Amino acid sequence: AIGFSRAHDPWNGLGLYQVVELTSEWNDMTLAFVSTASDENGRVHFDAGASDVSFEIAGLAIRRVESPP
Repeated sequence: AIGFSRAHDPWNGLGLYQVVELTSEWNDMTLAFVSTASDENGRVHFDAGASDVSFEIAGLAIRRVESPP
């Protein structure tokens, strides 16, 4: 699973939680989402559980998109 949540109490999500099936074949993946709240201290979390499949995170970008006036 991959998600984006607050990095403090309350540890609730900020708009992204998705279960990703890991396979032994190479797969590129891109996720785009809009955060459901403003927070200066968010965290991206990954949970591979008990999977025997290796995975690599080659890049991560978090961008703030300003709202139109």
